[in-house]
Amino acid sequence: ITASHNPKEYNGYKIYDETGCQSVPHEAAKVVAEINKITDYFDIDHSKNHELIQYVGKDVDDVYINEVKKIILRPDLKKDFKSFTFKLFKKALLYWLIGLVLMITSSLIINAIGIPTPANEVTNDNNLLENPITQILMGIIFFPIIEEIVFRLSVKDLSSNKHIFAITTGLFFALMHIPEALSSPIMLLHLIPYASCGIAFGYSYKNTNNIMSTITTHSLHNLLN
Repeated sequence: ITASHNPKEYNGYKIYDETGCQSVPHEAAKVVAEINKITDYFDIDHSKNHELIQYVGKDVDDVYINEVKKIILRPDLKKDFKSFTFKLFKKALLYWLIGLVLMITSSLIINAIGIPTPANEVTNDNNLLENPITQILMGIIFFPIIEEIVFRLSVKDLSSNKHIFAITTGLFFALMHIPEALSSPIMLLHLIPYASCGIAFGYSYKNTNNIMSTITTHSLHNLLN
């Protein structure tokens, strides 16, 4: 899977382990070590495993592009943009601030315990140092829009109960940011700070009924981070 949102130096693929989770840093390092042994990529012999290589053709590209269009070109997104008001933003801001306090508090406790930093945060920090302008723009514009469409707007009918919706989407939001939590029990604690904001965004969306409420506060959150 290409890491197209990262700087060109990181283009490549993501590795998943036997549990279906993204490989943690020390496992990925083993793969990197093997790759670094290669001196000429044209000398790699694929003949023995050629059946494992599957080329993606235009038919797959067309299906993917059509699905992306369904997500982005949504009439409800346009409607929410037009009806978004400062009053809704203030309401969303309150939910975000509650989530932020819970996130900071739980993060301080987790750091004090000495639990390792999630791979997602390490990658983001490295990207920010190497390509700050691109990473900041992606963080405050692209990621908030895409993540709120995926984690909130696209599943708005998941449940009419705002508590079930907020908790379910918040936990899923957290798990997507900390995939190693599935393979490392100690990393489960990192779900708490991520879920705190995710659940807050869920309540915000259900109580304002406008996805711009969560997009703007999500953008503000990433900017401050």
